[in-house]
Amino acid sequence: MKRQHPVGHDEYRDDRKFVMNLEPCGGGEWLLTTYRNTGSLPPVRQDKFESQEAAVEYVKKWEVTVPII
Repeated sequence: MKRQHPVGHDEYRDDRKFVMNLEPCGGGEWLLTTYRNTGSLPPVRQDKFESQEAAVEYVKKWEVTVPII
């Protein structure tokens, strides 16, 4: 779906206040970065996990509690 206009620097991209990105960071560890869900996507938190399974378990526990606007 193509956007009609770009999302502004401080404008929310959808109804979620925060979004998460999970990526490997070497040595079997995983980095979870939480961003404010605005056009500029500023990071607000980073957590490192010793395994992908631990990171996914954390995401499943907390992602459903993310506030919406």
